Amino acid sequence: MRYLKIMILFLLIYNIYQYQPAFCLDESENTKTLFDCNIQTVTPDDENKPMRSYWIAGINLGTPGLVNFNLGYYWPRFGINTSISFVNLLFGIQSDDSETTMLMAQLNLVLKLYETKNLLLGATAVGAVWFFNDKNDPKNDDTILFGGPAIDLHYKWFFLELGIGFSREFIPGIHDNSTEIIPLVQIGYERKFQTLRRV
Repeated sequence: MRYLKIMILFLLIYNIYQYQPAFCLDESENTKTLFDCNIQTVTPDDENKPMRSYWIAGINLGTPGLVNFNLGYYWPRFGINTSISFVNLLFGIQSDDSETTMLMAQLNLVLKLYETKNLLLGATAVGAVWFFNDKNDPKNDDTILFGGPAIDLHYKWFFLELGIGFSREFIPGIHDNSTEIIPLVQIGYERKFQTLRRV
């Protein structure tokens, strides 16, 4: 639970900072006008112009842990996006008695193919892990590594990822570590948080 509280607190603080007024003085002709520097005039040419750099955060269904929390950062051409299961956020990676460890996480490296103000299409390299360790009974240990190519689609708040993953499972005492093909799917809500330049 402490991980979830930290994430929520971070987003609240960021929103407060993002929308904090910054006042500027405009001296033109014989008049002086005080205005909010964060409020910008939007011209027709700027309506579809994407943000240059921004944070994203959201919730999705799919890999790696069925219900996941997303957090990422995007530059003008590239982006990095991480997903971690809500199971880990709510209960942590390690149990209270430190006898079991579980992690379901995913990392996306995104190349932007096309972007406007409301739309982003990207080619993505996905890497993820499902890890379980039981100190009381090592026979229950299990590790699955998987990754592959995917296509990301962001439209306003909607997010969709579709791809093909190649997985390999590592179980103690079993040497049949054959590669299997699994679908890479994420669908959910993501919101942009623009990085403002303070005046």
